[in-house]
Amino acid sequence: MKSHELADVCMVLEGTYPFVQGGVSSWVHNLIGAIPSKTFRILHIGATPEEKYVRKYELHPNILGVDQVFLQDFRPEKLRTQGRLPGNKKAAWELLARFHDELARGPGVPLFDEVFATVGDPRTRALSLDDLFTSHRSWEFIRDQYDKKGNDSSYIDFFWTWR
Repeated sequence: MKSHELADVCMVLEGTYPFVQGGVSSWVHNLIGAIPSKTFRILHIGATPEEKYVRKYELHPNILGVDQVFLQDFRPEKLRTQGRLPGNKKAAWELLARFHDELARGPGVPLFDEVFATVGDPRTRALSLDDLFTSHRSWEFIRDQYDKKGNDSSYIDFFWTWR
C-alpha cells in the first residue's frame, strides 16, 4: 500500500468494509473494483481500538490505504502538537469565522483550500487539534458561532457537533 499518496476518493465507512463481510461491504468492494482508474483511501470508523479487526476482503490494487479511527478512543494527549506550528493562530481563527459565515450564506464549500492549509496541512497549519477542541479560544469561537447562527438547536447539540 502507498500510505502517503493522495487518493482520488476517500470513502468514510463506519463499521463495515473491509472488516465486515456482506451488505454495504460487498457493495463497496465491488464499486472500488469496478473503477480501477480511480484510487481510493478507506477511512474506517470503528468502536474501540481494543476490538480485533480482521480484514474480510483482499484489497484491490487501487486502494492506497486503510486508516482507522475509533469513536471511543478520545485521549487528550493525542491532540497535542510537539513544537511550534508554522501558521498564524489569530489569522486562522479569523479565517474559520469567515468560513462559517460563508457556509451559512448558501451551498458550496467556500474557502476550503485555505481552511485545509490552516488546519489540515502539517506544513502550513496554524491550529492543532488541541487548539480546535480543547483551548479557551475554541470555547469562545464555538460560543460566538452559536450566538450568530445556532438559535434553531440547543447549545449542547451545537457544541458536540463541533467537537
